[in-house]
Amino acid sequence: MDYNIFIEEWIKRSDRKEGEDFIDIGDKFISLWIAFNAWLKSKFGENKSDHDLRNELINFSPMEDIFNELKNNNKELDQFKNYRIKDMKFIEDESRMKYYDSTFKSLVESLYAIRCNLFHGRKNYNDNQTDKELVELAYKILSPLFKKYLNL
Repeated sequence: MDYNIFIEEWIKRSDRKEGEDFIDIGDKFISLWIAFNAWLKSKFGENKSDHDLRNELINFSPMEDIFNELKNNNKELDQFKNYRIKDMKFIEDESRMKYYDSTFKSLVESLYAIRCNLFHGRKNYNDNQTDKELVELAYKILSPLFKKYLNL
């Protein structure tokens, strides 16, 4: 599989503006995550689970270095600190709450929790303003981080 073409196509889909084809922030984030997931699989292994890929990313210093460059000038990261993300798989377990504490690890875990909640149908960002804000922030954080790594 040619991951580069696949990744580029999904990034283009994530960059669409409303009105080109109907697109909302959920579509943009999901499209971006599909590209990101393809990159993760190409980098760390096709047969790894998404959870294992998340763990590989947490320990991937080149991406963390880019995060450290971007974090000082990213208002979305500052806003992201104000949110707590429930792990909808374990909705009653407050200890599984994710939040961004300015570390790369917490960012990856928080973005992954949002991804999981969306992909597994546990978030309805159209009916919940907080969920919509979280998805929008996740997109605005992941997009420049990923694109800078890819030199796009």
